[in-house]
Amino acid sequence: MRLPFCYPRYFLVAALLLGIVGILPVIIHLHFGIDLFLEDSDPIRFFDPERDYLLNKDPGPTDSTTLDLFGQDAGEELKGPEENVHQNSESRDTVNRVKDGQSDNDGNTGTHENNVTIATTEEMSELSDQGTLEEDAERLYTLGGTKERIWEMEDQLIMAKAYLDFVPKANNTLLRQELKLRTRDIEKALGQANKSSDFSMSALQTIRAMEATLSKAHRAYPDCSERAYKIRSSLEKKEEELRTVQNELLYLVHVASTSLPKGIQCLSLRLTSEYFTSNPKDHKLLVDRHKVQKPYLHHYAVFSDNVLACAVVVNSTISSSQEPEKIVFHVVTDSLNFPAMTMWFLLNPPTPATIDILVWDNYEQLAANFSPTDELVGIRDPAYTSTVNRLQFFLPNLFPFLHKILVLDHDVVVQRDLSWLWRINMEGKVTCAVKMCNHQLEDLLDFTDPILSSSFDPKACVLAFGMNMFDLNEWRKQGLTASYGNWIQKGITRKFRTGEGWPLAQLVFYNHTAYLNGGWHLLGLGNDMNVRREEIKKAAVIHYSGTRKPWIDSAIREYKNFWDKYLNYNNPSLQKCHVHNN
Repeated sequence: MRLPFCYPRYFLVAALLLGIVGILPVIIHLHFGIDLFLEDSDPIRFFDPERDYLLNKDPGPTDSTTLDLFGQDAGEELKGPEENVHQNSESRDTVNRVKDGQSDNDGNTGTHENNVTIATTEEMSELSDQGTLEEDAERLYTLGGTKERIWEMEDQLIMAKAYLDFVPKANNTLLRQELKLRTRDIEKALGQANKSSDFSMSALQTIRAMEATLSKAHRAYPDCSERAYKIRSSLEKKEEELRTVQNELLYLVHVASTSLPKGIQCLSLRLTSEYFTSNPKDHKLLVDRHKVQKPYLHHYAVFSDNVLACAVVVNSTISSSQEPEKIVFHVVTDSLNFPAMTMWFLLNPPTPATIDILVWDNYEQLAANFSPTDELVGIRDPAYTSTVNRLQFFLPNLFPFLHKILVLDHDVVVQRDLSWLWRINMEGKVTCAVKMCNHQLEDLLDFTDPILSSSFDPKACVLAFGMNMFDLNEWRKQGLTASYGNWIQKGITRKFRTGEGWPLAQLVFYNHTAYLNGGWHLLGLGNDMNVRREEIKKAAVIHYSGTRKPWIDSAIREYKNFWDKYLNYNNPSLQKCHVHNN
């Protein structure tokens, strides 16, 4: 029988209705979380990675990654998800895990969310255990960044190597092999971590594996007191070797910085030759003995064996002074350089100032009485052994007729009039200096020594030496030269961390110093590349402290012109020895 034409249309409509009814529960479940066919006790759960692990694609300030749970029974433990993680374009995933249900005050079971940033999906796929994945991801989040993890791996590497050295080669070969394997893994992970700013999940696994191996080694050898004693002895030996090397280095650096270029050596030899061929009567014309011993004049002292350096100090001081006729310079040098120093100032008299050349060899016995050689055995730092430095602790003995004296290092340049320093009230202090509070006494001295810790403040600012006024009357009254001798006798120099900053002077003049404004004395032009030219121009005295002195080839070019301007390179003596302004 042939059906009416409308029947197929009815069948089509019925089929569409059945289809809609069939998918309606799924739609309701997906959009509203209502399960029309499953009972509450049904263990079946739907898993949608797009909803259970929401992708955090650079959320804005109001965006958040949340976990939408549906159909979970009260009191039922949530099982760990599968290892399917959605990956964004940056290969970084934000995973939201839900810990075990916690019961609130109403007896209801709630869930707590924990957002954990983990590594890329490829690295996560290498993990075979979901619990391990969660532990590693949480650890990567909570224990800090790449730098902290690198430190942890370095510590593990040290421990592993210590156990390898401790474990007998004939015994426990499996443990040795495992330690070697983990050591190689850590070294490889360290190399990768140092090249990349991200810390990978595989590196975290390497750390965890090393922890397990180190724990196994500790259980195998729990009593390491003997080994600790050996390591401590070895450490003390290495520290002693390090101190020896540091002393050698300080000595070599001093030799390098004080060694004179060929042109200056030529100048000294030429001047010495001219001195011995000149008329001895002319030598006496250099010094005005009457002015040298007048205490009311402005007396300066420079200790040096460098002719050019002294010439710059004298020239810059005189040209910057408003009363140059009151200036008396006392240049203290050794017998080897005395002829050259004398001849230079005979050929280039510092008029209207007065200059007096002294030989420090005549005063060496002073230093020997207070710092005998047996107290300086093993000390090669020129800050303690140099005669020039030691003699500066005997200024009242060197200049018994003076009341005040301004001591300048030979690597300074004077840019302002310093006569005001003779008029300041030092209020019973022995010296005046600029404080350097970017350095403290604990940087120079070992305050584990009870003598130091009970007598000095480790946080006290360091004093700047190189431009210092000394009240010689107060020095004599307070007996600071004897104080210097006492410190030497106690062997305190072995407690110094460095010779820089003249640590012995820091002790002797502690609480005996009046402080000057920092603009009087600017240091660092011999080692600091970051000194601003504005600061240099404003400073009364600039100091080329450091190893890059302005007269050697390694001088800092940006600062050298401040020194060169006080030296006449057209001088015949300089021309003959090819001393040029490079």
